[in-house]
Amino acid sequence: MLKDNAYFSRVRMGLRISVFSLWMILSSSVKADNPSTFPGAELHYELTSNQEAIYPREEEIEFAYKVQCDSEKPEVFPGIRGSLVWNGLTLRFELFSDTDKIRVSLGEVSSEGQALELHLEESPNCALSSLHLSHGESEPLSLSPLARLAKHHSPVLGIRDDQYANPDTDLPLALAFSWLPGRKLGTEVLKYTLIFTDEDSPSDTGGTEGQRARYGRATDIEWIYEVEFSAADLEAYQKGTRSIESLIPLARRFHSPLFGLVGHSISPFHGKFWGRTQHPILFNLTLNNVFGDGPRSVKQKAEVIGHSLISGHEISTPEAREVVMLKNPWMFQVSDRELWREKKYTHPFSDYLYVLIDGKLSHPIRAEVRLKSGETALSGGGHSNLDRLGEDLYLRQSLTALPFGSAVLKTIDQTNPGQLRFLEENGIKLNSPPRYYRFVMNPTSGEPVLEDISPFFVHQP
Repeated sequence: MLKDNAYFSRVRMGLRISVFSLWMILSSSVKADNPSTFPGAELHYELTSNQEAIYPREEEIEFAYKVQCDSEKPEVFPGIRGSLVWNGLTLRFELFSDTDKIRVSLGEVSSEGQALELHLEESPNCALSSLHLSHGESEPLSLSPLARLAKHHSPVLGIRDDQYANPDTDLPLALAFSWLPGRKLGTEVLKYTLIFTDEDSPSDTGGTEGQRARYGRATDIEWIYEVEFSAADLEAYQKGTRSIESLIPLARRFHSPLFGLVGHSISPFHGKFWGRTQHPILFNLTLNNVFGDGPRSVKQKAEVIGHSLISGHEISTPEAREVVMLKNPWMFQVSDRELWREKKYTHPFSDYLYVLIDGKLSHPIRAEVRLKSGETALSGGGHSNLDRLGEDLYLRQSLTALPFGSAVLKTIDQTNPGQLRFLEENGIKLNSPPRYYRFVMNPTSGEPVLEDISPFFVHQP
């Protein structure tokens, strides 16, 4: 369990708090008379021994916070950027205004005191009104054994060459894990999936809408790394007769380019791990977010800057990867802001009807929904087809998004139902009826809320 270390309703200059052997100094403050600015702040931590803990052990730090940004400037970065220097790496993190909590893996913490530096960058359009910091064990026994194992092997991602100068593009939002049958009989694979704010390879609005037709989102989602284990060893580990340290992987693989920096392939991992941990260090190499197991560019070789996300989301069979986003609508919001900054924005995410399809494709299809009131929409506004289901995971489910507009979506109910049909005959065999979702804004908090409106739809074979 994470232990509380400090709470700040306002960040004050020179404030020092020592709780649970953690101390820090803040060298700047929030100007209360100008909430639209946040001066750059530098924080210093020293993590020292906890007499009740057994070291070395894996730890993580949690930021619970509130950030407010100028809503009239959608083109600006929606939050406050930060970084920490720890165990030989510079790790970036983002305090997005659309959410209020993040966790960063610290990897291994030894029994000796270790210096950890945190930095918050200046933002001309956002204010940090509260910050609540805590740290603790990454792999507590309260987690299931398989969830602990997922944290134990989660990858660290080194940034892409262009991201040294442009830190606001293709940001990693969430790291998820899944368990799949292995490539050989008697094995199982732990597979990691990473959600990015965007993919820089589609460079226009047509590419954005093509993503919405194919996946129901404009973010980029890629598998990044997998670890293969003996099924018998996993069973022994879950029963408690094997320790997590004695569980030796049969293979480690990562999502690599097919040739040079083009395409997609699978390669065995031969790179370095973070210190003495089992966290591999991978490097983003391409605009479509494909990875290498070592630095390629001069910048990557000179300084390793990256992200160390917590694998806190499990994607279970037969779920689509996009389900993580449906459960965390703030990811859609952050993605929309990046699309706006990069001139690829078409409509707000809340303008779309999201249809979750579970089946097997025989060829690409287009989904059309017609409402009783006469309005119709195609997947991605007709810019592309739904040509894959459950990519890189269970090969069953995918989302497709249809632009109706939020005003029309609000009218969908028992008096104005909808009907779905696929324009291509015999293109799909459904495993179950599609599910239908819309986002509405909570009038009190202003936050998006996901609504399942499936009872108001029928599927026309």
